[in-house]
Amino acid sequence: MPRQSVPPDHEAYDRRSRGRARAGHGRADQSEHADSLRRQGGLDRDDGDDKNSPFTTALLKHLPKPGLDLRRAFGFVRDDVLKVTHNRQEPFIYGSLGGDDVALVPAPPVVDFNKAAKDDYELAQQINVISAWDSFIGKYPSGFYSDLARAQRDKLIAAKAAAEEADRLAAQKKALEEAKAAEGERAKLAAQAKAAEDARILAEQAAAAEKAKAAEKAAEKAAAQARIEEAARVAGVLPDRKRWHRQGDEE
Repeated sequence: MPRQSVPPDHEAYDRRSRGRARAGHGRADQSEHADSLRRQGGLDRDDGDDKNSPFTTALLKHLPKPGLDLRRAFGFVRDDVLKVTHNRQEPFIYGSLGGDDVALVPAPPVVDFNKAAKDDYELAQQINVISAWDSFIGKYPSGFYSDLARAQRDKLIAAKAAAEEADRLAAQKKALEEAKAAEGERAKLAAQAKAAEDARILAEQAAAAEKAKAAEKAAEKAAAQARIEEAARVAGVLPDRKRWHRQGDEE
């Protein structure tokens, strides 16, 4: 059992105390052993100025540490007490422990960081979206799987950028084709309008020419009639107008 050693002149008392402990009266005696101190040069026991003694303070500090073996804990207790008491008080351990570590507070379970990273990496790989890789990298900022995650994320980002660029080019090409088709349609409509206008003009010109030709013919006929009448007047013979008109109509 851990205890602080007694001064040399009390060794006989210590042996008697151990005997009483073996005889069934050991609890109080062992507590007394644990509380006994080695006093160098006949100095009095040093209980310190705090609420607890240096020995108790050191015990409360080191024993509750998770996973810390009792032998190491008591070694730290010894070091603290020696330091606080300026080497005037030195705890000793009396007991028998096996080779396994013995801790009052069990050590927390050891997490295999690489296995956890591997499992999370495989899960992110199944999802395989940028946000999943960002989440993985946020949880594991460094390491082998973090580098792989960044490579996967960068690949997705590059693919997304390439797809967006392809969509942009396709939309641009479609817009150009639609503009070209619209321009072609406008040109076609303009050509049709021009053809219709040209046909209208030609029709008007033909009608005007026909009208002019008819007017010219009527003028020539009127001139011929006038010449005949003038000749008949000069000759003093005026043909029967009715008969002349009839002959003119037959002509």
